[in-house]
This record gives sequence, structure tokens and C-alpha cells, in this order.
Amino acid sequence: MSAIGAACRFDPHQAGTDANKTDAVVAPDVTLDSDGDGVPDSIDNCPSIPNPDQHDKDGDGRGDVCDPCPHVSTPNEVDTDGDGIGDECDPRPDSPGDTRVAFDGFYSAADIATWTAMPATPPWQITSQQQAQQATVDGAPHALAFPNPIANAYSAVQFEVGQLGPNGSIGVCSGLAGAEYYCCVLLSNNSNAYFYATSLGVNTGVAWLGSFGPGDTVMMVQNLATSNHCEATVGGNMQVVETALGPTTDGSFELYTDAASAAFDYAFLVDIGP
Repeated sequence: MSAIGAACRFDPHQAGTDANKTDAVVAPDVTLDSDGDGVPDSIDNCPSIPNPDQHDKDGDGRGDVCDPCPHVSTPNEVDTDGDGIGDECDPRPDSPGDTRVAFDGFYSAADIATWTAMPATPPWQITSQQQAQQATVDGAPHALAFPNPIANAYSAVQFEVGQLGPNGSIGVCSGLAGAEYYCCVLLSNNSNAYFYATSLGVNTGVAWLGSFGPGDTVMMVQNLATSNHCEATVGGNMQVVETALGPTTDGSFELYTDAASAAFDYAFLVDIGP
């Protein structure tokens, strides 16, 4: 037999030895807690960012603090421009430079402790359904203002309509600084409803074609990237209205009710880059 043949000869004894050989199996470390938040990595919905509360507003299995779109449940999170904000909630999905300012799921009273109620009474409260609620319908405006100004805001909120008085309205406002402000508002007027975009006190409105009444859930987006762009969606009906921007957009962001009550599920805030 040649040297090559001998070297390649099958040895059943050697084969049996290899077949019975078992490699050591290393058990996973179920106590590993990379971010030190008290929740093991094996069950942590944000294993690299501390979030002991494990809040997950959209229920997609990724915690709010590490979810690129914490209010939008999507199977595959895509962030085309790599700025940490998912395409589904990015005011400029193809342009980097936008900054996530905050996501507030209104889980407890502590979440709105730094927000400012205007007027101070009656206060905004957190409901048992984890919503920020203004329950008073007194014919006057009420606002809940985020603590820090935003230079150029993008916001996404969801709210449940409560009671609507005469000309009752619910929405959001951004860029509030003196006479400067931009609002997106749904308004009920008897049996009719309207969707308004307001810039510096000038209103542009369209007839609202969908439902706007007690119990309705409204998703509203405001984008100040190039205009005061307002979107509202109720039950699959989405409408858009917009107005021009003034010389500056820097100012506070507010949840807003007037002659109406509402409970807000969340507020997602972004500072739009240059």
C-alpha cells in the first residue's frame, strides 16, 4: 500500500472513539446583567441601556429607551440615515442630524412632574390606563408644557377624546415663545369638525371628514422641518393641513385642550437638525 493510502486508511477504532467524544457545553449565564439595571440580559428588553421599569409602549418586545420608534410597532426597525430615529417616526428619514429629545409614555405621576400645567389648576393627572389627562371642560384653554424648549420640533402624540364642549378643541403646539407659536388642532363645532394648522395666530383649516367625538383615538403628528405640517389620523382616516413658518421655531412644546377633555397616551419629541 502506498504511503498516501496508508495515511488515508479508514480506522474503525479511531472513528468509534471520535463519535463517542462529547464537547463540554457551557451553560448560559442567566444572571448576566450588562447594563446593571437589575434585569438579566436573558429577559431584558434593552440589555445595553438601563431600564429597570422595562416599559414597552408599543408592545414590540423592545423597550422604550432603545426602540427607534417607541410608539410604533414594526417587525423590522429601519433607520436609513443612522441618526437613531426609525424611519417610521423620523421627520427626515433620509437626512441625518435629527435628535430624539424625549419619549414620555405617561406611566406615572413622576413622568409629568417636570412638565408645567397652564393654568396650574385643575391639574393634569395620570389615569389608571397610563395616560396624561385633562378632565376639565370649562370653556377655557389648558396646556401641559414640556420642560425644555425645542429649537425645531417634530412631535407625535396619541390621545383619546373625552368630552367636547362648544368649539371644543384638542391638539399640540410647538415653538411657543412670546407671539411665536405653531399648533395642530382638531375642533368640534356642533355637528361639524375641522382640522387646523396655526402659525403665528393665522389659521388654515379643512373640514374633518372622519369621526371626532368622545371615545375616538387620534394620532397626531406635527413636523416643523419646512412648514407647520400637521397630520391627524382617526380610524384609518388621515388628513393633512399645513401653514408657513415664521422667522423662528424655537420654543416650548405643549399638549393642548380648550373646552374639551382628553387623555394622552404618549408624546414623542424630536429636535429637527439643520
